Amino acid sequence: MSNKKPNHHKKAQTEILGLAIIVVFIAIGMLFVIKFSLNKSDEGPREQFINSELASNILNSMIDTHTSCRNLDFSALLKDCAENNPGKIRCTKSSYCVNPNDSSCSINNQNQQVYSCEFITDEINQTLINFMSLMGNNRNYLFTATLAEEEIISLANGECTVWESAYQPLPTYKGALNLRFQMCK
Repeated sequence: MSNKKPNHHKKAQTEILGLAIIVVFIAIGMLFVIKFSLNKSDEGPREQFINSELASNILNSMIDTHTSCRNLDFSALLKDCAENNPGKIRCTKSSYCVNPNDSSCSINNQNQQVYSCEFITDEINQTLINFMSLMGNNRNYLFTATLAEEEIISLANGECTVWESAYQPLPTYKGALNLRFQMCK
């Protein structure tokens, strides 16, 4: 006679342990599925990064862009506008007659001399309108330039509930000119 105990009890315990481990794995898997389905946003990480960087890139590119006013860039005209409102620099307002049906673009006004504030406001507005229409869906935007709590320029195109924002300070002798560009997601 042999003193061995039957193995069927150990097999049953091993099977129950195996089933318990499988149940734990399934429960953990379900928790992950529930977590990711509840936190799912409309944008993935790539789209969120692109949108957050896009507003900043647009603002930075625009500041360094040269205009038809004495070949000065946006930042030089913005600084002149902030320091000498309405500006010391005079520009010819000839490039703004994009729409021939616009009453302000009559032949008499096409070569009108304007100060930097009016010129740069029109230039920024036209640049943003053109750029946003190229991006598709004519995205709405908001652009402001403030100097010591005083709003120098404020341009808005439409309403939005969720904005992507970019900020850029420009040094002037009167303090920092704070530029803010927001575009609708």
